[in-house]
Amino acid sequence: EEEEYPDGTWHLSDMQEVSAAVGYGPLRKDRNIHNGTININGTTYSKGLGAPAASQIASDIAGLGLKKFQAVAGIQQGQTNGSCEFLVYVDDILLHKTPILTATTPETLDLDIPAGAKTLRIETITGGDVGNSDHSIWADSKVVLEGKTQNDLYILAVEMHEYVLAAAADTATITLPGKLVSGDDADLSAAEI
Repeated sequence: EEEEYPDGTWHLSDMQEVSAAVGYGPLRKDRNIHNGTININGTTYSKGLGAPAASQIASDIAGLGLKKFQAVAGIQQGQTNGSCEFLVYVDDILLHKTPILTATTPETLDLDIPAGAKTLRIETITGGDVGNSDHSIWADSKVVLEGKTQNDLYILAVEMHEYVLAAAADTATITLPGKLVSGDDADLSAAEI
């Protein structure tokens, strides 16, 4: 079963993290830690982060007007001895901590992000074992746009003609008329990043 993704979301795997520290090996984007398909308890995901525990991944979310963090937290399919706890912090304040999860007990997260948040940090810690099979996955991990909380944005209309730069050595100045908008006029709910 393949997951579908709605508009108005940014997947963490498409964002540049501020910092990432993983137990061993690299942080994997849209792959499990062995560079294979993300699969939690029989469901495959095309988007997500694979990071062996213990891990910490931080993203800058300042000024983005985000309202939710959503993910399926779990252990990669086939890691029958794996167990981890998953923690979500916003501005160094613990927002959520799962119980110890295994390969057959994922948890779906749908967490509110406080207004004005600057940093989102997700962590995994081993479930009290040696950590050899703690292949933690943040499947379909994403932040959801608030939409109507953006301020001081410009609406731009851009039209280019092929004759603007006729030769590689030519340069041109392009002036873009725009309209400054705020509040309800600055709706980014259908924005693509």
